[in-house]
Amino acid sequence: MYNLTSISDVRKLLETLGLKPKHGLGQNFLIDNNVVLNIVRTVLESGSYALEIGPGLGVLTSGMAGLEQIVAVECDQDMVKCLKVTCAGMDNISIINEDFLKVDLTKILNIDKKYVAYGNLPYYITTPIIIKILENKEYFNSIVMMVQKEVGDRMKASPGGKNYGALSVFVQYYGKVETVCSVSKNCFYPPPSVSSVVVKISLYDKPLFDVNEELYFNIVRAAFGKRRKTILNALSNSEFLDFSKDQVESFLKKAGIDMNVRGETLTLEDFAKITKCITI
Repeated sequence: MYNLTSISDVRKLLETLGLKPKHGLGQNFLIDNNVVLNIVRTVLESGSYALEIGPGLGVLTSGMAGLEQIVAVECDQDMVKCLKVTCAGMDNISIINEDFLKVDLTKILNIDKKYVAYGNLPYYITTPIIIKILENKEYFNSIVMMVQKEVGDRMKASPGGKNYGALSVFVQYYGKVETVCSVSKNCFYPPPSVSSVVVKISLYDKPLFDVNEELYFNIVRAAFGKRRKTILNALSNSEFLDFSKDQVESFLKKAGIDMNVRGETLTLEDFAKITKCITI
């Protein structure tokens, strides 16, 4: 039996299987017991069905015995070998050896259940993973993820701040974002070059606004695509929209939005007002 929060045991496990952490896959293994317990507690409080993304050695997976079902998606065959050792005897786990960004969720999840998506994400693909989960929000009630601190700050950012951007709006449109705990570099083996944070996104049962979501997010992308431009110029000179400057000026006036402000000062509701004025 291996203690996956012990560096010596992690090294022993990897050595026994003839493996090493793969930097190219973002394999920085969590070894801090307090952080593990925080994540496990948050997941267990959020539901009985869970999807784990990138379980790695299984430090989180092995703590989830209280769940009714865990679907663990791991792209690295070597890590699948580890999971079969560290999670042996847990009959509530299904291990899927695939790339999460390519996997068809309808084929691996029970469509009659709501899942908690959780994991210690490889930082280089954090945003695409979060986006995929949110675009398939009908399968989930919450997300509990370890992310780079900078990304966590962007998710929680408020209008007007330097971290506020398209990701902030996208995530906050779908759910309430809160910080579970901060995580130092020393909580990993090998240690990454950045600090981390665990965030929980509690997904809303229904959309915040009754809007055309495709248009809404195209407006958001346009607004943040050229941060130095006024909202008038950003929306009328964007690859995401096809409106003249006069049209955009008319939309903004109807929405009661000052056309000289920049996109990063607008709230989620402001973007909804603009969307509704365009679709009227």
